[in-house]
Amino acid sequence: MISGCAAAAMSAAMLEPGVEFRHDRTTDPSKIYHNVVKHTGVLGTGVCRCAPDSQATIALPGGFETLALIYDNGDPGPRPGVVVAHGNTWMGGSLSAYRLLSRRLAQEGYIVLAFDFPGFGRSDDPFGQGPSSVAAAYDRTGQVDAAIDHLLKNTEVDRLNITVFGHSAGVDWAMRTGANNPNVSKVAVMIAPQPPAEGENYVEKRNDYFTERTAEQYRFVYGREQPEWYRWELTRIDERYGDSLWTPYTKTGHTPILLILGERDEPRGHKSVLDEFDRVVDPKRFVLLDGSDHYLNTAQSLGLVFYDVAVARRLTNAMVSWIESSN
Repeated sequence: MISGCAAAAMSAAMLEPGVEFRHDRTTDPSKIYHNVVKHTGVLGTGVCRCAPDSQATIALPGGFETLALIYDNGDPGPRPGVVVAHGNTWMGGSLSAYRLLSRRLAQEGYIVLAFDFPGFGRSDDPFGQGPSSVAAAYDRTGQVDAAIDHLLKNTEVDRLNITVFGHSAGVDWAMRTGANNPNVSKVAVMIAPQPPAEGENYVEKRNDYFTERTAEQYRFVYGREQPEWYRWELTRIDERYGDSLWTPYTKTGHTPILLILGERDEPRGHKSVLDEFDRVVDPKRFVLLDGSDHYLNTAQSLGLVFYDVAVARRLTNAMVSWIESSN
């Protein structure tokens, strides 16, 4: 049962006008308890609106458009910028972890842009233009490039100090963009370590899972069923890349990269990630977030973000230290 103080905070949240996030699925109070209060205690739990300062519509390759949330405290002069590439979450860039990180970085003087990939959050239907446009709809590196371009053209960002932060499934696109886009000065990624492949038909079961998940996600985000011609394999355009994600970072002169892992992530997967990271040459840095799960011990409900104060502080400090380092 959730404590009296946490319950009081939730009651206050119900009266908080806040910002409406249409794809806020974490309305169950038990998630706040299990994700935050259980691990931190009431005094270690923070609550914030974590609302963006503005929002914009971004044009993406192939004629698609999406929503971008911009966090900017309005300080004068060029300031460092961060583009958030979200993971496989139906809420896209509005997920609690991204809202929290973006707000805290803005308080440190950064300009942060968190956007939705097509198929997530508040974005154009990736299948709305028919089968011939699916490749453009899933051109994730092109979409991160477009977000960076929007940041450069529409904010007071420091053109020589732009970091791409990739989380979970967004790690692929952050790393590929960092390796190829000359406007990216640094990359930070928070990976979800996968457990070792186990059991019979592991690959088939995994593919079936993602096929069904994609169908449920599409139904939730767009309120209808996927078109009959859709096949999950149509979205696998990342297979056009031959090398490992890590290969460009094993060569001298690569974009500096920060690897973040949560202590409470899948522990059996940590070793495989760190083995890959060992191949990376400097400049690089590794941070293990003590006490953190893959979502920074956050939960969101009623337009508010509930979070672990200590984890939020550790991540913010790690990001600021990395971006401000002279690598």
